[in-house]
Amino acid sequence: MNDWILNDTPSKLFPLYSRANVGEVFPDPITPLNATAGFLANLEPGWRDAYVACQVWDHDLYDESVEHNPIACFGGYLFINMSLMRLVGVRVPGFSPEAVDLQYFGDMPGIPSYESERRDFDESPEWSERAGAWLLSDVFGATGLDELDAHRSEVQAIIAARPDLAGLSDAALAERITTWAPLFRTLFRMHIIASLKAGIGLGAGLRGLIINTVASIVLWAIWAALVYAIGTRLLPEPDTRADWGEVARTVGFAQTPGVLRLFGIIPGLGEFIRAAADVWVLIATVVAVRQALDYRSLPRAVGVCLIGWILQIVVFAIVRRALV
Repeated sequence: MNDWILNDTPSKLFPLYSRANVGEVFPDPITPLNATAGFLANLEPGWRDAYVACQVWDHDLYDESVEHNPIACFGGYLFINMSLMRLVGVRVPGFSPEAVDLQYFGDMPGIPSYESERRDFDESPEWSERAGAWLLSDVFGATGLDELDAHRSEVQAIIAARPDLAGLSDAALAERITTWAPLFRTLFRMHIIASLKAGIGLGAGLRGLIINTVASIVLWAIWAALVYAIGTRLLPEPDTRADWGEVARTVGFAQTPGVLRLFGIIPGLGEFIRAAADVWVLIATVVAVRQALDYRSLPRAVGVCLIGWILQIVVFAIVRRALV
């Protein structure tokens, strides 16, 4: 395994890793292209940024002796760093590392206990206070989506200026992909944060937060894949030219209204708010799909979304059952 083309060094500071959940998104080894231009290159640092933005710790907490912290690659397979997930449980008020273990491992025997890896710096009244303040201000006290709107405009401008990809050389295509690395990192950070907020809104403590955070990431990838496959293979128009990455970006931004699901904790209104957010997301997705797939026909874009939406509901039910 040490000679595998994609192989990280395990962290001794945060030593526990798991294929739980991430194995459902990536059951097979990832490609070098994915590693250098996708998840390892951009999701990993974006995930770092998300933890920091949620005020559970700062960047100086990460293990500098290894290249990747929140997620890592061993033998070509992606793993979640469970030590860091446990640390979130330690520092966020009302949560615990035991709640994290229950979600990921259940009653599985032989899992190293949190106490066996506990570090002197894990418990931090200062960071727990900051995490609590973040919950009150950025989650329950959020009043706008200015940052999300700004990045949506940026992505729309990129789409509008897209050249004919079929006419680009391999070098030009590679340059186009790598040029977006900073943007991908930002979008991944925003996606993880939005997923965490949605998890809190859907309740059930850290268990619900982790379930819905991971489920949101899984379903975003599946939803983008469904839209891409249906739109470019089943219902394309003559001018349709798109790749999965482009569809994933636009569909990702269309999920922005989903942040409203955090208000699902309001008694008596929770179900209505979540339903309204789902409908808003669907409408935003229709607009995004029409633009990403270069459709002239609005009904065709609606058809792609409806077919994908139905299939996603089926997948969501399966994933939720597996996670719970």
